[in-house]
Amino acid sequence: MRRCFTLLIVCILRLNYAAAQEVVVRVSDFGAVPNDGKDDLKKIRKAFKKAETVGATKILFEAGVYDLFCGNVQAEEALVLNHVPNLEMTGAVDADGNPATTLLRHYDMGHDLKARNLLRINECLNFKLSNMVFDNYPRYMTSGEVTFNDGKNVAIRIFEGCTLLDESLMYCANLWDLDTRNLKHAQSVTYGGGVTRKADEYAVRVVNHPERVVMVRSEDVATKVEVGDGISWHFGWNGTQVDFWKCDNMMMENVHSYSAIGFHFQSSLCRNIKGHKVRIGREGPDLNCGSRDAWKLWLCMGDIHMDDIYMDGVRWDGQNVHGKHLYVVGTEGTNKVYFTYNGMAIERIEPGDKIGMWKNDSTEIMMTVKKYDLLPPTAEYKKLAYAIFEEPIPEFISSNTVCNPHSHTCQYILENSEFENIAGNASLLRNNSSIVRNCSFHHIMYPAVLLGGDLDNESVTGRNLLVEGCEFVDCAWVARNGAKAPVAAGIHKYKDFTIPYIYDMKIFNNRFVDSNTAIHLIKVDGVEIKGNTFENCNEKVKLDKCLNVDSDVE
Repeated sequence: MRRCFTLLIVCILRLNYAAAQEVVVRVSDFGAVPNDGKDDLKKIRKAFKKAETVGATKILFEAGVYDLFCGNVQAEEALVLNHVPNLEMTGAVDADGNPATTLLRHYDMGHDLKARNLLRINECLNFKLSNMVFDNYPRYMTSGEVTFNDGKNVAIRIFEGCTLLDESLMYCANLWDLDTRNLKHAQSVTYGGGVTRKADEYAVRVVNHPERVVMVRSEDVATKVEVGDGISWHFGWNGTQVDFWKCDNMMMENVHSYSAIGFHFQSSLCRNIKGHKVRIGREGPDLNCGSRDAWKLWLCMGDIHMDDIYMDGVRWDGQNVHGKHLYVVGTEGTNKVYFTYNGMAIERIEPGDKIGMWKNDSTEIMMTVKKYDLLPPTAEYKKLAYAIFEEPIPEFISSNTVCNPHSHTCQYILENSEFENIAGNASLLRNNSSIVRNCSFHHIMYPAVLLGGDLDNESVTGRNLLVEGCEFVDCAWVARNGAKAPVAAGIHKYKDFTIPYIYDMKIFNNRFVDSNTAIHLIKVDGVEIKGNTFENCNEKVKLDKCLNVDSDVE
């Protein structure tokens, strides 16, 4: 009896201690009231500052819609959290367990906005985002039906509830079957920033406002569309909605996003990421939901685990997992190498990290970093860094040498997830180790699962991929990296660099339906293909320059 009483006291003390450690910041305490139509932006910012000051463990939102009147989204970020460890930003859930708290961004509409973040999380260790919905008003995209085409002019009726914007440009346009609301087997009508260079051709003008009819005077568009087609496009293609920067051990759970200006979510230089019950997809009359990737993961490390993910109507890649190449620009002494690189500064390369240097298509020399640092820009190179290695520099090093920072790679698992109507790749894997298991991929324009790299821009050279127990239906009518199949491997070439081999792919017990070619692998060393089924596939497996193949496909 005395022992039981002692245990009870210990439990109570532990609960009291835990409660004492929890520091909750409620946005309602700062005047943020959902569903009243009033601006909550400054009030939520005050709550965030309080959370930073007191080291909060939770920022709590009640159920409902919080209106964020952001004005010029190119000028500043809406909400920012800096350096708060062990923090959960959480909303409410409805009776079905879905997120019931919405952050709705209002902004000054215009074409080709380079929007800054709705939410940015900087260096918050053990951060969790849960039970939240992200959306924009008006949505930075639109959809309609082609009603007229004379070979030079195309009329489109914009659906009720979709954004009507005069004198906009037709960015990232795609065609849809309106009966099924699935992507049509067609190339994208327009793509990315090339629209700006042909602004007159891709301008969209309202010609009948009450009937919501717009006109595009473009022979190029006219040749690609037919009367009765559904068509969607965006008013720009740049920006990121929610950005996680150097957030180690981060998690998103029960989070939805219905529209974005650019990327929906982006994780950069984060170590260890979990995603669970994340839905990124179209809602209402819209045919698509964003002009770029749904969730981009780049320069991330450690373990990435995605479970119960749903993506639908994404304009580009569902998930793009990649690092960044380094390119040699000079050497000094026996062990110092100068590098340049594309895009965001390559950070978090530390002593002991490995950088692989490609000698040819089958030989990568691994070097151990002793010291690494960024350098000021020069007239020739905007981005510059150097590394001092423990080992002597290989004799083959030259200005064409491509280098893989193996610190910027991860162990990636995607399982129990569903991807539909992605006008890109569903899962683009440019990292060292990946598992895609028990997922479904329907109506994916490019290869649904693509292992490989872009030697001009993104990634290490991919390797070690297991695709198991997945279903692929009607995928890959457009090639990428030279490969055209639901499961594919290939590399985008850089200058005159010899395309290296991709290593180790296992493709087990998957179902392929309605594909011209089901599996297409280019220069893979170490291939196992077993237990898969093929229905209405003209070609089961296509292997280009592959080595060490073990397949049960005849």
